[in-house]
Amino acid sequence: MKKSILALAAILTTGVAFADVSDSEAIKLRESGTIKDVKALNDIAMKQYPGTIVESTELDLDNGVYIYDVDLVDANKADFNVKLNAATGEVIKKEVD
Repeated sequence: MKKSILALAAILTTGVAFADVSDSEAIKLRESGTIKDVKALNDIAMKQYPGTIVESTELDLDNGVYIYDVDLVDANKADFNVKLNAATGEVIKKEVD
């Protein structure tokens, strides 16, 4: 309930909805073909910064678009972030943290 109220407050104040997707919902989305397989999305992210490995991932829903957010790290402990359209695999944003 608290999460719903916070999400509603975010919509009302910014006009942008951004919500985490549960693991069970993500599995259903993948099985239905709505989003790409996690391994494929991780591979796309790691290709943006060769020599990195996946540190953490999150699937979010942003204005009706599923966004796969991948945090990467390299051997020197440098941090990278890649945001992908989870349905198409298109790179939306990438940055060095």
